[in-house]
Amino acid sequence: VDRDGLESRPSEPVTATGLHYELSAEAAPDRVRLRWNPRSDEGFVGARIERVGWLRSRVLGSAAGGEFGDADVEPGSVHRYVIVLIREGAGEAPASRPLDVRIPERGDPR
Repeated sequence: VDRDGLESRPSEPVTATGLHYELSAEAAPDRVRLRWNPRSDEGFVGARIERVGWLRSRVLGSAAGGEFGDADVEPGSVHRYVIVLIREGAGEAPASRPLDVRIPERGDPR
């Protein structure tokens, strides 16, 4: 949808990379695959994955490495994700910058 609210043809595929933690995503109609730099060399042992909404954030789960899959998505929707890296016994790092991911419609050539 363009700035005037008119539907336009689909753009070329877009890959997004967050500047914080090197957060990136691959989206399909039935899932989103998130990847980030786990920064294990800095003492981080895992991450909490959150989906951020207008009124609240929802914790989707945690991961020991640098990858997580979200299968609770709807084609055509947009989800905003953040990652919070965790140190064993030393607390959490600040949350990553949000990454907005558009879930493609079924049959979308992306």
